[in-house]
Amino acid sequence: MNEQWQIALLNAILSGGFENFARTCYECVLRPVYIDDAEYFKLAHYPDTPHDDLIWTDMRDYGRMSFPLIKSISDEGMIHKGHNHKSPYLVNEGCCKGHPRIVGNVFSDDEIAGHIVILCDSLEDVTTERLMFMEIASTVVALEFRHHNYGAKRISDLFDILLTHLLQGRQFDFIEQKHLFRSYEKYMRKDFSILAIQPQNKNEAQTDSMPLPTILRHIGHAIPWPKPVICDDCIYVLLLGISDEICLREKIEAIMSPLRPLSLNFGVSNMFSDIKDTRIFRDQADYALKTCQKNSNIQYEFYKNCLMSRMVEIVTENLPVQSYIHPGLNILQEYDDKNGTEYYNTISSFVLSAFNGAETISELHIHRNTLTYRLKVIKELTGIDFTDRDTRAQLLCGVYLFPFARSKSTGFSR
Repeated sequence: MNEQWQIALLNAILSGGFENFARTCYECVLRPVYIDDAEYFKLAHYPDTPHDDLIWTDMRDYGRMSFPLIKSISDEGMIHKGHNHKSPYLVNEGCCKGHPRIVGNVFSDDEIAGHIVILCDSLEDVTTERLMFMEIASTVVALEFRHHNYGAKRISDLFDILLTHLLQGRQFDFIEQKHLFRSYEKYMRKDFSILAIQPQNKNEAQTDSMPLPTILRHIGHAIPWPKPVICDDCIYVLLLGISDEICLREKIEAIMSPLRPLSLNFGVSNMFSDIKDTRIFRDQADYALKTCQKNSNIQYEFYKNCLMSRMVEIVTENLPVQSYIHPGLNILQEYDDKNGTEYYNTISSFVLSAFNGAETISELHIHRNTLTYRLKVIKELTGIDFTDRDTRAQLLCGVYLFPFARSKSTGFSR
């Protein structure tokens, strides 16, 4: 019987594809059969008649399993339980309770590319003979899957579309996409980072920059997957498997090395672990890219290096910043303006070094005694207590805010 089944199924798949194969399966087991790919898109079903089964109805009426139903079987653990089963298995639980079925995973290059399903009226229909048939059927139909590159190609295409939507900030039900992420779980190695790319010094007046689609083709050779995408006049890359900052820098250098002749700027987001946050971290990469393009001496910039300046910009645009600046900073700047001293620069360096005297001395190129003297004068002029925790916090905010406050208010001099 096994040899007869194998010959019949091979003839069916070679002569008529999936539809003929499904019909032959039905003739062998006398039960309804459907075939789908790894994303639950129907490839064939037979017979074309109604059946009291939710999945069969979706396949017959809509050509795929609906997202709510995928969510249901995922939440019930059926996808996980059946994942990577090499042998046919029984499903008779959750939304399939009372509608048992024999499922055979179809493998292509050791990845699940699809499924064959035999519907049963009862558990008595789940016979050893039908399980043996399913094992042969899933092996034979794998030939057609590999021939047409079903499953893996569709998932890859869907993921590229999904990534584009994530970068664009489109709203959709992430729970419904859980099956897609699970399909690529082994490839989606955490953590992630977003890379934003544009030609150097790109601005509206430039017309001779290399077109983004041309740049995209070059980048595609350096980053085969996930594919770089173009959104809003910029190229974005999702970096995978970022274990730490050293790893991130190594990946960026590996990407940049073959692309240096293209004269590109790169903005790099912070690392993140939830793919649903892609749009948030795309904004970080955008800001880092803009910062990079303002500085002709660098080719890429990390968002973490721009964090304080961005925060200050947001604060200065929405709040009266003078209220958040320690008054001693204004006193020191006015004193410097009148007397040609360097007290404001000294306290600024001291604060930004986390009140580290050695770092301040090195940065300002002054003697240790000079720093001690200046800090003493600063305390006499302003009453600042460097040992007070709240004062330190206000000074840190003030040093970042002070230049912006001065530039926005003519009545607030530094």
